[in-house]
Amino acid sequence: MEFIISGQAGVFASLKPAALYSLDGEAPVALKGHNLGLAFHGCSDTKRIAVHSVDQARRECELSWAKDRSLRCILLFLDPTEEPSDRLEFAECAEELIRDFSTRAFLLDQLSCSPLPDLTDFTLVANIKTSCPETWSILDEVLANQPIIRTVSEALQNKLKEFLDDPKQRAAMFDALTDVGAQRSLVEAKRANSPQTDMIVLRLIAQFRHIEGSRGLIEAWTAGMRSTKRLSPTTIDESEDEEPDNRVFGSTALGGRKAFEQAMKQQAAIVAKLRSRDLEGARRFVDDLVAAQKLNSSPEHVGKSLSRLSHEAKELGVPELQIEWAELAVKANPSDPVTFAHLADALISAFRFNEALAAIDSMKSLGASLSAENARARILRMTGRLVEARAAYRAAAQAHMDEPAVVHSLAGAAEILRDMNRYEEALAEYTELTETYPLEGTIWCGRASVLMDLGRFDEAISTFRISETHGSALIPKNGTATAYKRRGEFTKALKLFNEVAKEFPNDPVALCGRAEIYRDQGNFEAALDDYRRARDRSPFNPTPIIGVVETLKELRRFKEAGDVLQSAVRDFPLHAGLASLRAALLFRQSKYEEALQAYDHLIAQFPFHAASRKNRADVLRRLGRFDEALHAYDSILAEAPQFAPAKLAKLSLLIELHRFDEVMPELPSGQPKSELDWKFYFLKAVAREAQGKHALSLFNNGNRNAPFAKQRRLFAAALGRNKILHGQISKSLKLIRSQEGEISNVIWLHALAASGRKSTAKATFEQIVSNEVNASIIELSKEIASRYNIVDFPSSKSREWIFATEQRELLREAAA
Repeated sequence: MEFIISGQAGVFASLKPAALYSLDGEAPVALKGHNLGLAFHGCSDTKRIAVHSVDQARRECELSWAKDRSLRCILLFLDPTEEPSDRLEFAECAEELIRDFSTRAFLLDQLSCSPLPDLTDFTLVANIKTSCPETWSILDEVLANQPIIRTVSEALQNKLKEFLDDPKQRAAMFDALTDVGAQRSLVEAKRANSPQTDMIVLRLIAQFRHIEGSRGLIEAWTAGMRSTKRLSPTTIDESEDEEPDNRVFGSTALGGRKAFEQAMKQQAAIVAKLRSRDLEGARRFVDDLVAAQKLNSSPEHVGKSLSRLSHEAKELGVPELQIEWAELAVKANPSDPVTFAHLADALISAFRFNEALAAIDSMKSLGASLSAENARARILRMTGRLVEARAAYRAAAQAHMDEPAVVHSLAGAAEILRDMNRYEEALAEYTELTETYPLEGTIWCGRASVLMDLGRFDEAISTFRISETHGSALIPKNGTATAYKRRGEFTKALKLFNEVAKEFPNDPVALCGRAEIYRDQGNFEAALDDYRRARDRSPFNPTPIIGVVETLKELRRFKEAGDVLQSAVRDFPLHAGLASLRAALLFRQSKYEEALQAYDHLIAQFPFHAASRKNRADVLRRLGRFDEALHAYDSILAEAPQFAPAKLAKLSLLIELHRFDEVMPELPSGQPKSELDWKFYFLKAVAREAQGKHALSLFNNGNRNAPFAKQRRLFAAALGRNKILHGQISKSLKLIRSQEGEISNVIWLHALAASGRKSTAKATFEQIVSNEVNASIIELSKEIASRYNIVDFPSSKSREWIFATEQRELLREAAA
């Protein structure tokens, strides 16, 4: 469906049938086709879009409206002719729009393209620092940059006049540069004395290469800003070739404004097909585009278009076309290293490493040595050879330190420290990189991710926001949502994941993130739907498959989980997460010896996979080999002291062994925030109870306030057990939230049996013994049923044994 939208007018119109829609949700108004233009008379932001539905068009128009209104509000706030009280209200309106619609990047782009008028009044800016921090932050940055903005803007205006005679062409080129943040990027680089100016210029040349004469204009405009090095497109790293937003695809047979408009129309049509995963439609549109270009352009030009489309398919989550178009690009243009870089990237992402190596060899032979070395290091990382991978990244950086794209080598080396769970070292390297490359959004994202690993969520969120101002919002938005999710703020996290899913409907990170929230809330079927949707839309990404298997495992659909996993392992034989999941499935089915062998095999291949090493220690614990388990936990913590799951499991085992003197000093104080915090808090409560100390307030706090459904069930089960222990049976029945496959179900059986509800207790017991595979749980259930005469066989254990075993299973489940 094709629509015309305008944020200035706050309306959008369908073309067939011709109808006008407003943002207030009122019924559309039918129009004659020739009257459509009247609805947008005087609007300078009208654009034609291809979308899948009216709702999608409405969302696009609403975002355009928010951008327009937030910019107007800021300009009115700076207008000295307005009343001071009105100006403060305008600032508040801008603040609300920035927060609700994430218009910060747009505003910085628009406010950095030209200097503010001389009559602008800045006197009220300081007044809004507390009440409107986002608005203040934008204005503070723009005001500080005014001298540089003036220099960059005047240089551009002079060159536009020199290169383009037509005022309309000049205006179109100026708007196009503003839309991709060209002026802002150069201003920020100039202010920071950053070496990234050359890289920015290369990106701009790549983005506008379809417009005749654009390279000469861009080089002349930036001549006084960049280094004296000769610009070479081979220095562009494969992951940073061009930003996907506002890229143009079109024929070089047209020039100036017509070429730009035609290219934008073709891009919108292809992007719409990619977003809806209409693979055949996207192929058809690209075939038409390539056919047209072959009539008017060189094979080199066709190859570059296909290469950019391959990158676009990657950004929009369509890996099948990413590979397909990258292969066509290489055939059309076998002399361009960037096309081989895109092909190598696509093949590596699909775990087709042997094929990728051939493309990497071609990259190197064509002069893209740094990109080739980074790609080889990436393969080493993905196959678990982390020491070799870090050495490869560092060697590449040392050999190419004068190239702008060396930042990707340095970031790769830092990221491997994260893989090794050496978080403090990774943070130090990322922090140093942000000082050297302050305009690189990916570096800020890496630093934010490490902060999240360390549980420093507030710092992580603020750092992701910095990243969002220096590139695409996709990764930082997903990262911010993940931070909110991990500390239990599900409403905020879902809002961000939903925003990403609307803009990038094939993005597996957003879909899987949303599914994880549903799992944390106990809504397993909804989680399964999103994981499967992500799997179907990202068939070369194993992460959604892991989510499907984990959820099926929680639903105790072991046969189905095993079938999915077996197929996935065939497709991704070198993926550590899938191999670990196979061992975990064996463990969950109480096949401990088989699980131990599976973990040994996995760890031999991926020695730095700390999660698998921790899970192996859990198997030793289940086998009663406590000293070996403690030694294994200590070995992990000696190498990665910040790896909290190992610390949690160790403390849980020490409590089980009643070694409280070693436990209590290690347990954190204060109100928990993240899921790990709540797990440690639960251990603290159980440890206090096991020592005969007051613990009810801790159990009650967790039962009321833990946002994670599984944690709440643990607290409720422990609280219910405490009530049974003290003869308060009716209260225990009101507290416990049973879940099949968890210790809560057994304690629920205990409460039912102790209350004399024999028929319900017997049904619960039969369900447990028929479905449960954990021998300890089955034995405990039988002893409860026997002691309360639910079944007709004698009890062999004491009452104390039952309560001690329940406590042991609570501890083990908390550390799982």
